[in-house]
Amino acid sequence: MPPRGRPKKNGVKDPGHLLRLGIAICAYDKARLAGEKYSVALQAAVEAVRLQIPGTSMSETEMKRILAEFRPHSMETTLVFEESDNRVSINGVKHQRAWALRIGETPDYPRHNARVPGHGSKDNGPKID
Repeated sequence: MPPRGRPKKNGVKDPGHLLRLGIAICAYDKARLAGEKYSVALQAAVEAVRLQIPGTSMSETEMKRILAEFRPHSMETTLVFEESDNRVSINGVKHQRAWALRIGETPDYPRHNARVPGHGSKDNGPKID
């Protein structure tokens, strides 16, 4: 009798996973660099994957899993996907899009409302006597 439950993949993922990962991270980074908040950048990444690879399932939860795996806060370097201007020709067929993959510094997206040391009032609210 075969074992119950979902079959084990032993960490093996299909090649389409890397393409989806690249599109999602590229769109997420583009949105964050444009000044968008975290939640808006997640939505932008999900929409980019859905537009560029129709029929592929993608959710904000899956995007959070991708970020947790490839962009942990503890790492100084990570995989960086960038959309390339160079169009790739494979077997004489020019493709419309190309992505460059490199290892680079993990991006830091500071909060837009972060308190700047040395600025602002020292008063923390109204005083009650």
